[in-house]
Amino acid sequence: MNKTFTVRDLKKLGCVHTPEFDFRDDGTNFKMFTYNGLPVCYTKVDGDYYLSIRFDYVNGLSFGDYKDFATYRIADEFNAVSDIDSKVLAANLESCLQELKEWQSR
Repeated sequence: MNKTFTVRDLKKLGCVHTPEFDFRDDGTNFKMFTYNGLPVCYTKVDGDYYLSIRFDYVNGLSFGDYKDFATYRIADEFNAVSDIDSKVLAANLESCLQELKEWQSR
């Protein structure tokens, strides 16, 4: 586990900040990133991390589609946690990306 996890760590994993998609929810600022086209949001509040792979931000992909993805259960593995394991996150990003690519090729 990382002692702290920052935007810099996301960038090291290959995530690219897309500031045009940053948003604010209930007074909290979220930063949006993409991992090879896969949307990811991130913020840290009171020591907890909120990091989520956002299938719902993919054009043309509905909840009816992605709720059946095997990787849907890991999309929020690091949402509301105190530590983020970079290696596990990297594997999750890659798994989700591969499933998204499979869906897109249908």
